Amino acid sequence: MWNIFKRVRLLPDRPIRGVWSVILISSLFWVTVAMAGDVKVITDIKNWQHPVKTVLQKHKVDLKKVELQNETFPVFYVKFPYDPMLGHNDNYFHPLYYDTLAANGFWNYAFVDLDSGNRINITWDKKTKTLSENIENPK
Repeated sequence: MWNIFKRVRLLPDRPIRGVWSVILISSLFWVTVAMAGDVKVITDIKNWQHPVKTVLQKHKVDLKKVELQNETFPVFYVKFPYDPMLGHNDNYFHPLYYDTLAANGFWNYAFVDLDSGNRINITWDKKTKTLSENIENPK
């Protein structure tokens, strides 16, 4: 399993200028989160009310299910209109990741792309105001 890790520095009112990529061979982060504690599953998306839902609708992301791990770490099961693995789609995905992070109160979260099976972990470093994107490919 390969993980692709991107770190992006975000500054208010500034476009994203640099992206650093590193190949990782471990899926420890995903395993640790998946094995830790209770999971609450939300499948009634039509009646689910949360600011993230509005962001996903704005970005035309089809939300199918939400899993709350340990009641604080959401995993959003989605179908994206574009492929997150293609670099030319970064202009779509970086704002989506940041807007979702802001709507989630700057708490870490993950997307699972139902088309590819990829898991995209988004983390936020409050000190450096840095968004990190870790894409895990299960194949």
